[in-house]
Amino acid sequence: MLTIRPEASADEPAVEEILQRTFGQNTEAQLVASLRSRKRLSLALLALEDQRAVGYIAFSPLHIEGPQPSNLSAQGLAPLAVLPDYHGRGIGQQLVEAGLRRGGRAGWDLIFVLGTPAYYARFGFVSAAYHALRWEQDCPAPCFMVKALTKCKLVQTKGVVYYDQTFAEI
Repeated sequence: MLTIRPEASADEPAVEEILQRTFGQNTEAQLVASLRSRKRLSLALLALEDQRAVGYIAFSPLHIEGPQPSNLSAQGLAPLAVLPDYHGRGIGQQLVEAGLRRGGRAGWDLIFVLGTPAYYARFGFVSAAYHALRWEQDCPAPCFMVKALTKCKLVQTKGVVYYDQTFAEI
């Protein structure tokens, strides 16, 4: 049975293992550790199957430079990771859905993700470029996506999206 719950400090070694095994490198684990130490994680969820940590998702605040409502809350979804042995079981989907639900309850307006359009479209993510929003880095436009949790804020928001400085430092 799969359980999804907020990350606790005792989970840090398990999160590091999930990130290293999923991505085959330390970059994402270093990113999360740095975001965590700087208190820049808005939400971090851990998926457990039979008490074993098997998946992880994190969200951190973003800045949008351009015309936007003054009280806009924008978050970046990164990273999403599931242990390779557990792929294909819907764990990533459940983590994303749980994160979106919690974000909606927290009052977030927009969530951005850099990823595979075919995967994230099922959750309602669309190309940010369609809404005159772009990432500060160069990337194929379809891969930088946004999901509005409050539609009116998306219509009113345009500009360049900046992830937390921690992303540039790793």
